[in-house]
Amino acid sequence: MNRKNFLRAALIVLVSTVSLVSSARGKNESPKFYSNNSGVRELASSREVYEMDAAGKYLIPRYRYEFTYDAQNRVVEKRISQWNAWDRQWSSLQKLNYTYESETLTIELSYWNSEKESFNEVSEKAVYGVADGRYTSYAGYERKSPSDEWKLITHYPTDAPALFPDFQNDYFIAEVGK
Repeated sequence: MNRKNFLRAALIVLVSTVSLVSSARGKNESPKFYSNNSGVRELASSREVYEMDAAGKYLIPRYRYEFTYDAQNRVVEKRISQWNAWDRQWSSLQKLNYTYESETLTIELSYWNSEKESFNEVSEKAVYGVADGRYTSYAGYERKSPSDEWKLITHYPTDAPALFPDFQNDYFIAEVGK
């Protein structure tokens, strides 16, 4: 990295940090949670969420979201971790896998198994119908084990399009299931 790009990147990090800290030290009416994004351009590779302590002086880490994108800049995986204050490290919680097809978006959820130190098999999934760049329907499924059939637990039909935001909204796609 040449010196000019390095200085530009350092300035961006400094301004972001000062902005985050100054907003955290703001008035008592300020929001209780703050986030910090890192990534390239508009694509966040990770987002960390902090909570203001009771005294209003320090930010305490709470959650970290890590994103993986495909060649079309769509989220294909989102890993969610929670801050473990005792061990002073991030502990995995969940993983969401996104599959895009011509008329559907499927999001599969699996939970972290600390005994096996890996994610369990997918136990829940959401299937969004997509048409003309908008979500048109939603169906939520669950199963107890990988050998079980998927059980429909929630369904919003196509006559309820107002329930769904624009499909082009990448932020929403990254936040589904949060």
